[in-house]
Amino acid sequence: MKGKKLLALLLSVMMLVPLFAGVGTASAEEISGADYPTVFVHGLLGWGDEDSINKIVPYWGMTAGDMNAYMNGLGYNTYVASVGPVSSAWDRCCELYAQLAGTKVDYGQAHSDKSSAQFDELGYDLHHERYGRDYTNNALIDENWGPIWENGKVVGWYDTKVNLVGHSFGGPTIVEFLQLLAEGDEAERQWGMQQAKLYGGDWHDYISPLFWGDYDGEYLVNSLTTLAGVLNGTTFISACDDETAFLTDFVMTLGNAIGCTDLVGLYDFQLEHFGLTKTPGTDAKAYFDYIKRAGFIEADDQAWYDLSIAGCNELKQGWETYDNVYYFSYAGDKTHEMLGNNVPDLDMWLLFQPFSTKMGAYVNRYEFIDNVDGTRWGYVNNEWKPNDGMVNSIAARYPLGAAHKDYDENSIEPGVWNVYPDQDIDHLGFSGGILNSKPIQCRQFYKNLMEDIAATKPVSAENPFVDVNSGSVYYDAVLWAVEKGVTKGVDDTHFAPDSACTRGQVVTMLWRAAGCPESSLKTNPFEDVAGTSPYYDAILWAVEKGIAKGYDASHFCPNKTVTRAEFVTFLYRYSGSPAVSGSNPFADVSSGSAFKDAIVWASQQNITTGYDASHFRPNETCTRWQVVLFLYRAFA
Repeated sequence: MKGKKLLALLLSVMMLVPLFAGVGTASAEEISGADYPTVFVHGLLGWGDEDSINKIVPYWGMTAGDMNAYMNGLGYNTYVASVGPVSSAWDRCCELYAQLAGTKVDYGQAHSDKSSAQFDELGYDLHHERYGRDYTNNALIDENWGPIWENGKVVGWYDTKVNLVGHSFGGPTIVEFLQLLAEGDEAERQWGMQQAKLYGGDWHDYISPLFWGDYDGEYLVNSLTTLAGVLNGTTFISACDDETAFLTDFVMTLGNAIGCTDLVGLYDFQLEHFGLTKTPGTDAKAYFDYIKRAGFIEADDQAWYDLSIAGCNELKQGWETYDNVYYFSYAGDKTHEMLGNNVPDLDMWLLFQPFSTKMGAYVNRYEFIDNVDGTRWGYVNNEWKPNDGMVNSIAARYPLGAAHKDYDENSIEPGVWNVYPDQDIDHLGFSGGILNSKPIQCRQFYKNLMEDIAATKPVSAENPFVDVNSGSVYYDAVLWAVEKGVTKGVDDTHFAPDSACTRGQVVTMLWRAAGCPESSLKTNPFEDVAGTSPYYDAILWAVEKGIAKGYDASHFCPNKTVTRAEFVTFLYRYSGSPAVSGSNPFADVSSGSAFKDAIVWASQQNITTGYDASHFRPNETCTRWQVVLFLYRAFA
């Protein structure tokens, strides 16, 4: 399989990178615009901060210096992820999510079962475990990002977004990551629902939030930037054969001869979820031979399949460009035309030149390329000749069929790929290069990249309501409630913030904010709650959990208006009715009131501040804006 040769070659390339001590950082300067952290995701056989090699030779900068340190020195908040260097895009996405959210890696049971089944079919004794490394209390980024957990439940989502930058295979990794955040995965959802039917509870509890798809996860990402990203597959795998075999043996032997015999602690393949671990004392070539014999690269759940044109066609189906996300892409072309083919420029890195030559002549082959919507673009033709030594220029510009425009620094638009002119850079040059990139040029490239990210204006949900003023105390709460599906306007342009809320309405909003959990109640005790009622599921859940009670054994009174005291009591009970200590600040809430603990708790949790410092007005009707504001403060 050609993918085997690609793996061996690129691993060898890694071992030849010279040691480099890193250059000093630039003096700090005032930066505006980059309000969110920026996370860099390496390509195939790359490495990150978890790998000791990154302290010796930084992936982002290589022999041009540590670009992450340089960007932090400029005042940007940048981080370097460490995802599986040979793993599939799916597995890398799961690892990236766990690192950002600070949780344990969950590859999904449906995915793990499918991968294991393929190994069985191929006759290999490999099994994909569902769980991987644990990043709990050890998140990559300092900012809180993703879901908010409380007692094992997701009770809300942080407002922090991230900017993602991916080089080479990091490109499709971050695009797929956004797609999972936004749409989830149907196979994982179905598995979760099956578990809920078998064992009860809410299906959300059985799968990672990365696979949910019922939260607008695209609002967790501000921008994507791909550098020589393999967005449509590459002909490298198909075009190059003999050269790869020769150079693999030569470079592996040379790498071992100069001392790269034991990479344990220096470089990590991160394949323990397949049961593949590296034994100390095993040289790189021996380990590569080991994973070949184990059958890892014979199945589809690995990087080279996703990098092939066929694999990438499958991966990118359904990729969308979201109106609130900014997209930037760089492609390289380090070739020129000669005698009808494209040949490498003389200053392309020497090791890439044989591959570039083969790719520049590899045309009219029946490798069909699909658009992101599944329609057929065509097959490899003359447009695929220009390349950077590893990736075709056309493959790196944007996913074929996706919305795109030429990059214009005065008109950076969200929801469309902003495509830079092809760069005179070879494939590794985008991440710093090996001996053929100048530190000053590399720094300027990354400075420009970060300035474009900083120039983006984060896009949030728009306010469609003429009766919700941007200066109102409940403005953000209303937009949050609509964005999260907690409630809707009374029509397309009105929210009716001062309208009274009923018992049925408030328990339904609370239920939705909690993720629409299923109730295990089999019978409905209330004759005034029909099975077709929009409140039906929410009321049964609220009663089962002790959040709300009926007015009597057979009546819930869903249309009765709810008071401020009653609603904060619902929230208090939802939170488990925690013990309350401290003084009661409200003169109109008596010490003997049944609502006292709930109101004091809500005040202490900053869910409410009262009408003033000493009055809560517990018996006043709770309005729509008050309900969503209380929910926003409790969940967001």
